[in-house]
Amino acid sequence: EPKDTIGILSFVKNGMLKILKEIKEFNPNFNLKNCSLAEVEIYRNVFSNEEFNLLKANISDKEILKKALIELRKPIIDEQLFADILNQHQDNLRDFKKISTPKINRMLDAALGAGALGGKINGSGGGGCMFVYAPRNTEKIAEAIENVGGKAYIIELDEGLKVEIK
Repeated sequence: EPKDTIGILSFVKNGMLKILKEIKEFNPNFNLKNCSLAEVEIYRNVFSNEEFNLLKANISDKEILKKALIELRKPIIDEQLFADILNQHQDNLRDFKKISTPKINRMLDAALGAGALGGKINGSGGGGCMFVYAPRNTEKIAEAIENVGGKAYIIELDEGLKVEIK
C-alpha cells in the first residue's frame, strides 16, 4: 500500500517529544526510561486521549520489549507467550501509534484465523510489511494471507552464521 512513512513516524516522534516536554514541565524528575504504565496514570487528565494513549503505548512497548528479550534468550521459547507479545505490540502500533493499515490488519486477521499464533506490522510502518509467528500450518496461513491480497513467504529459522576453520 502507498504510505506516508515520514508523516507516520513524525506523528509518533513529534507526539512523544511534545508529551515528554509537557511532562518535564510538570515533573522535572520524570524519567521515561524507568517509568511504568501505572506511574503515567497521573498524567491521564493532562493530555488528550490520543496523546495519553500514545504515551501509554510507548511505555507498554518498552515493557513488551523487555519481556520479548527475556523470552528470546531462552533455549526454548514459550510459543504462546511469544505470540502474545507480538499481538500486544501490534495492538499498540495499530490502535495508538496509527502505524498499521487496513490491508495489514486484514492479512493479520486472516493469518490468525488460519492458525498463526501471533503477528505484527514491521519495518517503518504504514503498510509495507508484516509477519506472523506460525510454527505449524504454514501453507494454510500463507494461503489465507494471499486470499486477502497479501504476498506470503514462508521462512524458517536456521542455526545462523557458522565459521569454518580449515
